[in-house]
Amino acid sequence: MTHLFLASVTADGPGMATLNGLKGRNKVGSSHYYPARLKPNNYTIAECDHPDVHLGELLEGFDSEDAATRYESNLRLVSAATTKRQYELLRLQTGICKPTIFSGLPPGHILGVPTCFGLDFMHAPALNLPDLLLCLFRGLIGCEKTDSKPTWDWAVLVGEIWDHHGQAVVDLTRWIPGSFDR
Repeated sequence: MTHLFLASVTADGPGMATLNGLKGRNKVGSSHYYPARLKPNNYTIAECDHPDVHLGELLEGFDSEDAATRYESNLRLVSAATTKRQYELLRLQTGICKPTIFSGLPPGHILGVPTCFGLDFMHAPALNLPDLLLCLFRGLIGCEKTDSKPTWDWAVLVGEIWDHHGQAVVDLTRWIPGSFDR
């Protein structure tokens, strides 16, 4: 007999906020919520400006069974809200915006909610961080109107420095293994 089991659910940041139903932070004018732990500077988005989430404190003396129990208890609270205002307050208090679709799976077929929700390990080291850091170091990333690229002291891979770096990579190409698709 086949016994399907869901051990891990992964997605990028906005996707994960949609899948797991947990709170995130919203950028003004955007429909996306991002699961950011730290509150950005000067961030005053109504109902998204909860304080920083410190994982060490959150996870201290806490295991996956405790997480599932706490999640279910908090979900019952949010689901029992009878007014919009009560829902908004409970949502901020518990961090739960809505039940996840994965709550409908039989308990013996899933690792458990919220334990099954992993981090975005695929995108972070291979796509997001290199793209973000290279754009930042080259001063090419877009910025808000309230920001100024000339003040970015980390934008160091510009002009001749970037050209020298590119030439160094070209000079090393013959030593890069072919399996790296040089």
